[in-house]
Order: sequence, then C-alpha cells, then structure tokens
Amino acid sequence: MGMPWIKLYTDFLDDPKLGFLSDAAQLLFVKMLLLAGECDAEGYLVNGDEPLTLQQVAWRLRVNPATMKDPLAELEDAGLIEDDDGIFLVTNFQKRQGRSQSAKREMWRERKRRQRDNENVTGESRVTDAGVTPLEGEGEQNRAEEEERESRDPPPPARPRKHDDPPTPACDVFEELTTNTVPGAWQLKVEKAVSDVGGLDLWRDVVTGWVGKGYNPRNVQGMLDCFQHNRIPGEATGPPRDNGKTPAELAREAVLAEEAARGNT
Repeated sequence: MGMPWIKLYTDFLDDPKLGFLSDAAQLLFVKMLLLAGECDAEGYLVNGDEPLTLQQVAWRLRVNPATMKDPLAELEDAGLIEDDDGIFLVTNFQKRQGRSQSAKREMWRERKRRQRDNENVTGESRVTDAGVTPLEGEGEQNRAEEEERESRDPPPPARPRKHDDPPTPACDVFEELTTNTVPGAWQLKVEKAVSDVGGLDLWRDVVTGWVGKGYNPRNVQGMLDCFQHNRIPGEATGPPRDNGKTPAELAREAVLAEEAARGNT
C-alpha cells in the first residue's frame, strides 16, 4: 500500500529552481511527486521490483508521452528528476517526505519487539538466535547509538535491482537474511569490503547476528562496521583469523564450549 498523501511545501512558490520552469514542467513535477508517493519506494518510480517506463509513467499521469519529454527534460536539467541507470528517481523525495510506509511499519514492529524483549528480561545473560551472548546493557546502548546516528544521517534510497545487474553475493546475503534491499549507494561498498577479504561466511554471520539481536535490519553501515572490525554482533571482541578456521566456526566453538562448561557445573 502506497502513501495516501505527500507533503507539498509552501517554499515551492519561492524556489527559483521551480520558478523558472515552464508551467507544464511544474505540473509534471507535482504529478511525479504524487506518483512517487504511490510507488512508496523512496522516490523511485517502480511497480513492485520493476522500473516504470516512460510510457507507463505517462499512462499513469494521463499525459501524452510525446508532450511529456520536453517538461521532463526541464526537470532533469534542474536536478529535480534523475535517471538512475534507467530508473526514474524523484530527487530528495525521501529527504523531504520522510521514511516510506514499509519502513514506518518495520519501525513499529521493531518497537513492539523491543517492548516484548524488555518485558521478558529476567536479568540473566541470554543466548540469541545468532548463537552469541550479548553483554549486559550492550543491546540498549547500541540501539540508542544506532537510532541517534540514523536521525542525523538518513540512509540513501535503495535503487531497485535490475535483471541485468552484475552478481552481488554479499548484497544477496543481506537481502536473504534481512528481506531488505541494500541501498544503491552502499552496494559497491559492501561488495568491495566483503570480496577484499573473502569473508562471505563472516558477512553472513555478522548479518545473522545483527538481525538476531533485533537491531535495525536496514542499517547497512552498522553491519559493515562490525564486519570490518571482525566482530559478530553480541561478542565482546572479534575472534582471531587463525588455525585455518573461519571466524564463524570459532564463534560457534566458543558458544559450544560455554554451554559444555555450564553443563559440568
């Protein structure tokens, strides 16, 4: 379900970037804002995972594709509309309109999950689904830091994946475990960081640990920071890369050893 309404700021009247546009371009821009809200994809004009073509956009806005080209060129020259590798993007839509409806629903679910976690806390150290034991107070502190960082620097919009995009194993792992798409601005950073050290297994465990602890599944920067510091979320320090074993194997061995020690006491 898309956004039922969007914000139209009064500074539209005084913005010279908009004021110098033709009437046709101004009207087209307003219509494209509405369409971006309906798509609810952080400014991208898409239908599900598929980019909308010029003909599809024209049909949805009930305009002639031929008469739409000149006003559209004005908007692109003014930096109000971008062609992001064949996908129309309303520039700064996410920044001006706020989070998408899906992100808001995810934030609500996350808040409810945290409330349930807080109600179930007994004061004992607990093992998460990721198989690691968080330090006392660590989860709340990290969540607070994460939320504060997100409020300062909202994540860039996630460009929808195209069928002819090159393989992205690290991004595929992220999408598989979080059910979110890696933002376009982060895709190359993630792939380069993971491929440079051949750490796809570590990356999988970092993402699994992050999601298992209930952190924001859209925070790519937080997961990448853990990966680059060789640290699976929930561990005090990252396991060393030695003995021919992967960090994930060493982490699992540590958890098993701890459980065995508890069984012998």
